Amino acid sequence: MIQTGRTPPIPLVLLAPAGDDFWEGWEQHMHEGLAKRGLISPEDHSLLMRARTAPEAIALICRFYRVFHAAQFGADRLELLLHVPFPTALLPPLNHAFADLLEEGSIQAGESCDDRGILRPCLRLHIDKRRIGRLYQLIDHLNALDLPPSQALEHPGERLCAVES
Repeated sequence: MIQTGRTPPIPLVLLAPAGDDFWEGWEQHMHEGLAKRGLISPEDHSLLMRARTAPEAIALICRFYRVFHAAQFGADRLELLLHVPFPTALLPPLNHAFADLLEEGSIQAGESCDDRGILRPCLRLHIDKRRIGRLYQLIDHLNALDLPPSQALEHPGERLCAVES
């Protein structure tokens, strides 16, 4: 469901102890068998992360949400909700690096309401849903940026979305 864009991005961690090659063999079979048949894209390997220990898996999950908060698919676009504002100076290189992910237009910064009604910084894009592996690469790129850590809201009521009447 994730690969087809029907489920918002979540961290998928394959956990196996050192010396256990189960996931390596499984991934090799998946990529060789499915990629040869054109059923998955080369970048779909980005959907999965591997860990050898539970603390390593937890660290990967925490990193997945370092800057990225959640994704909201709309009728015509995707909003990537973030924990911190995205600097506009970084939009041109981001658009250049991920132009192949876009169905049309460009990645734009803005704000949007999350599922709890909290106004959050976001990136809006018209995504090619056949490129979900690239979306995961975009999320990884965002989480790797040297952005300041998110700060607690001083007055949460000021950041709530307006309720339509």
